[in-house]
Amino acid sequence: MNVEMKSQKFCLKTKKGKLKKNISGIKLMNSLGSCENRLVSEVVRFDVLLIVDTGGEQSYSCAYIPSEELTEKYLDFKTDGVVLKNFPMSKAVFAYSGGTTAKTFSGAFSYSHEKRKMQREFIRSFL
Repeated sequence: MNVEMKSQKFCLKTKKGKLKKNISGIKLMNSLGSCENRLVSEVVRFDVLLIVDTGGEQSYSCAYIPSEELTEKYLDFKTDGVVLKNFPMSKAVFAYSGGTTAKTFSGAFSYSHEKRKMQREFIRSFL
């Protein structure tokens, strides 16, 4: 299974933790010009889109969307990339919707630090 992950602050929930009606503004592809003539199949090259809300303690959550649900209706091809627009929250499948676990990440977890650490360990494995 090929999973594409995108993260953004307050993309699934509001700052107060209320579920949004739609998912919008998630950039699926960046380009150096117009994407008007692109096909959905050129952009959606994965089985599942995993979306992680990194906004804060009240909004931490993640949901996934099967690629079959990502139709032209929900994709904006007119910008300098392809952006998810007005995807109904009711069609997203939540893998995590908040709770006590999210509080462990507050201030104690640095994504960039952990990423650099993993990169260094990976490189060391070849030396």
